[in-house]
Amino acid sequence: MKEDCPINATKRARVRGNRGPRRFQVKCLPEILDVPNDVIEDIRTIGRDYAVDQLGTDEYQVSKYCDLTDTFHRQKETIGKQWPFNVNDELFDKSMYNYKQVLLQKCDIHDNPLEEVEETNYFNWDIEKPINNVKTWLEDNFTHTYRARIAICPPEHYLHWHIDTDTSAIGRIQICVEHGNAKLEWKTKQGVEQHAMENNKCYFFNTGWPHRIVNGNSQRTVLIAGVYIDEMSDNLKHKILI
Repeated sequence: MKEDCPINATKRARVRGNRGPRRFQVKCLPEILDVPNDVIEDIRTIGRDYAVDQLGTDEYQVSKYCDLTDTFHRQKETIGKQWPFNVNDELFDKSMYNYKQVLLQKCDIHDNPLEEVEETNYFNWDIEKPINNVKTWLEDNFTHTYRARIAICPPEHYLHWHIDTDTSAIGRIQICVEHGNAKLEWKTKQGVEQHAMENNKCYFFNTGWPHRIVNGNSQRTVLIAGVYIDEMSDNLKHKILI
């Protein structure tokens, strides 16, 4: 991460907030909702038809200012013994370049780096994409979502250990479209927890602990969105709390 990256400048705000419980009060990957087929199919269609990776473009302002290569395009020689699979070299090499994110919610601020990397400023829906079913379902189940995007991980892709934001600042959900046989791991005070997702399910994803994702032998497709825990229904809060 570049030293002058605005993500570094906003790190303190992401460590502690007042919009929900702290990371140690929330489960790592609780299943919270079933997702209807029309929503799943629209996510799959958008991920397939909008083939351009928006990481690194002007639309995805975070990557305009910050070098995200270390997180999203990890090289095998830096992984070493952490890699849990027998690696197919050809698939792994392709995976370094084929990871992509497609934005469904955009930020319309273009002249302030600190504001442009703030997740909650990504709230305008990209109406040029067929997002109606996805938008309606998210709005019916969550008061607001922020920086909704589709992440597509190719076979044997690897996201290195990292922390995003404490759950008290902002939470995160993931809708699993294709699980990819991925291993999802968290380092908590109790040790390393390992989890897996099922297709057509929505999960709360605790980004406050160090976590990594090691994809399996097929493509992994998920929708990711920021949410405030204090805006979630009591039923959903009950499912995520320890």
